[in-house]
Amino acid sequence: MIDLNKMKSNNEKEVRVISLEEFEKLNKELDLCFNIDKTRCTDEAEEYIQHVISNINDKLERTINKEQYIQYELEKAEKIEIYTKRKFTLKSCFILESIESYLEDTFGYDSYEQDSLENRIGYEIFDEACEKFNKVFRDSFYVTGKLQDFYLNLRPELEKELKEYEIC
Repeated sequence: MIDLNKMKSNNEKEVRVISLEEFEKLNKELDLCFNIDKTRCTDEAEEYIQHVISNINDKLERTINKEQYIQYELEKAEKIEIYTKRKFTLKSCFILESIESYLEDTFGYDSYEQDSLENRIGYEIFDEACEKFNKVFRDSFYVTGKLQDFYLNLRPELEKELKEYEIC
């Protein structure tokens, strides 16, 4: 007799949780990162931990249930989603469209009546700005790419830091 509760569907995969040491080893080959918050990602555990400690200190000043919030952060640190890094490349059409949109929303600029910025200023100036930006940030600025099939556990490192800061 087969126990259907123990069987996994074809779509369900076994997800592995890795340690910081394993992450660092894999990161040398795969170029990985993880989110610090909704707007930033990193490949440095220390940066993540300092961000969490800062958040905890901020929350502890305003919350009554300190232990519950610390426990919440520790549980989050047990299973951090890992992504491949995707190098960010700024494109001139993005800047051009953003500026036009801002001018339309803020000042009522109408590109049909007053001509497009591309025709008025020239596309070359935006290309030059993007080229300079991309040269400077080519190796240091990235965003999250493809989600990996494993998670990072930073709970031990976070607990250690919390004890050193005498928070836990």
